[in-house]
This record gives sequence, C-alpha cells and structure tokens, in this order.
Amino acid sequence: MMIKQITNHIPKKSMLLVAGVLVLLSGLAIGAVSYIWEQSDRATEFLRAGDKEYAAGNWDEALRLYNEAALIKENSNEIRNKIKITEDKLKKGETPTAKSPKSNQTANPSSPSTATSNTPATSPLSESSQKPGGAVEIPNLVGLTKTEAEQLLLSKKIRYQFFIEPSDAEADKVFKQDKEPGKPYQQGDRITFYVSRGK
Repeated sequence: MMIKQITNHIPKKSMLLVAGVLVLLSGLAIGAVSYIWEQSDRATEFLRAGDKEYAAGNWDEALRLYNEAALIKENSNEIRNKIKITEDKLKKGETPTAKSPKSNQTANPSSPSTATSNTPATSPLSESSQKPGGAVEIPNLVGLTKTEAEQLLLSKKIRYQFFIEPSDAEADKVFKQDKEPGKPYQQGDRITFYVSRGK
C-alpha cells in the first residue's frame, strides 16, 4: 500500500528512467563477474597445461605456461610456488626420468612455503644475459616472433606482457616494445611488447 502511494507521486518517465538505469547497472555487474570468471578459467587452463608439461619433463614449457597464469593471477601463492619449483629444476640442470606408477615423484610441482613473494614467472638467468655487476640488459624484441620474444625474456628472468594489435608488420612479429633495448632491467619491472596481427 505504501509503495503504491509513493509510486503514484513519481512521474512515469522518471520511473522508466530509474528502471533503465537499474537494468544497465545489472548488465554491467553481470559482465564484470563474467569477465573475472573467464580470466580465472584461463589461469586454470594455463596451470593444467603447465602441470602436464611438468609431468612430461618439459620444464621450460611448464615455466612458460605458469608465467602466463601468473600474469592473470599475479598474487597467487600456488602459481609462485610452482614457478619456484620449476625454476629449481632448471637451475639444477635435472633431466626428466621415466616415472613408474609406484614412483614418489609428483605429476606437478607441489606448494612449498619457501617461495618468495615477488618471484617473477621466469627461467634462470644465463651468464651471457648479464652485464658486469649482475645487471640484466633489456633485449631488442622488434622483429622476433611472439614465441621467440617470450623465450628470450624468460631466459633473462624479465617479466613481460604483450598485446596483439593490427599492424603493417608481418603477422606474429613484434613491432614495438615499451622499454629501450640495451638499458638495464630493474628487477620487478614488466616489459610490454606488441605483436602484429597483420593487416
């Protein structure tokens, strides 16, 4: 009864406007939740694929996939731990061994409490990627394929993100990067590079 009295005093145009705004806000909220859900699903897909590669002994590829997941879920301790364990395997130069069904080896990296909070999703540094004093030099990525650029950055322990955009450059080639090549890389920074979708 009270609602009917209130609505009798509000013009119909105003009620329609309020209803339209509520529908719009509901749609935006649903879209935001869907986007977050989709990103979570993508991170899970990268983790599963990384676990599969890890189990197969393809630690470089596992590390790349964990890196992709880390870009989506930057604050995930689970991902950091998997990266740390995989990096340790690569640093030790371990080679995969055949796994028997009774083996105690795990199919994917476990979650020890030893991971550092800001471990970049990367592979170990090679000696050739360091300048005197231990500084890492930002490489020139322009002209490389997306995969080549990713592998190079991972080998230098450089965090990155990329965007695929229309360009006059050949498809799947890096045509631009945000950090100047040859400059020292600051630990924790992230390099952004742009990959051509083609014309």
